[in-house]
Amino acid sequence: MGAEVAPQPALILASASPRRRDLLAGLSRPFRVEPVEVDERALVSPGDDDPGVVALRIASAKYAAFDPGQDLDGIVITADTLVACRGVIMGKPQSDDELRAMLQQMSGAELEIATAVCVGRPGRPRSPGDADDPACEVVVTRVGLRRLEPAEIDRYVTSGEGIDKAGGLALQAGAGGFIDSVSGCWANVLGLPMCAVHRLIGADTTRASPPEAVCSPRLCGSRERQREPDLGSALGTVAGADPAAVTGHDLLDDRQPEA
Repeated sequence: MGAEVAPQPALILASASPRRRDLLAGLSRPFRVEPVEVDERALVSPGDDDPGVVALRIASAKYAAFDPGQDLDGIVITADTLVACRGVIMGKPQSDDELRAMLQQMSGAELEIATAVCVGRPGRPRSPGDADDPACEVVVTRVGLRRLEPAEIDRYVTSGEGIDKAGGLALQAGAGGFIDSVSGCWANVLGLPMCAVHRLIGADTTRASPPEAVCSPRLCGSRERQREPDLGSALGTVAGADPAAVTGHDLLDDRQPEA
């Protein structure tokens, strides 16, 4: 009789983002969603100009705020995405005027889109010599925007798509046509670099030093493909959904840079 296989620890996405949920579904592993909220504005200091540093600060705060309850072995994932333009971290516009000014500033510029990911087991008792918890990684993608005409800025502002989005950019919707070039991980632009997530979860599970994260179209998609996950493995893994109820459109729909 073969040895009994230990069950996998629960995987928990501490984010309400439907885009992150859909991306995580590509790992072909069941997970549940338990959002956590922090005051992100209080974590940004005057003079902050490195989006990766600030995103890591916020993702770490989200991890610290997560309450594991009785699940002492669950693997928790938190993330935060920020956009920077010419050394200035762009916030999430709350009004049409703020969004319009932001788009005018970003027109024709190269943006840094940084996502910090934290993975760990906050419910597990810690012992001397244990590895750092959480393990974190920051991924940066450079996105070049073409010069935007006033009329198209007005149309985009009127659509309402950019309100309360990181950098005001719904790159999977109306702002997708603004892109001139992408250098780096495409899933990172959408809010969750799956190369980093895959690496950090693997390192946590095996307790081994994680290999170098490799970004590939299979894990992270591409701008040209608009992310085409392995549907045979991804369908039905969205929080245990019935495969017949999840379509390729569900996995691709409505992705924007995340908070």
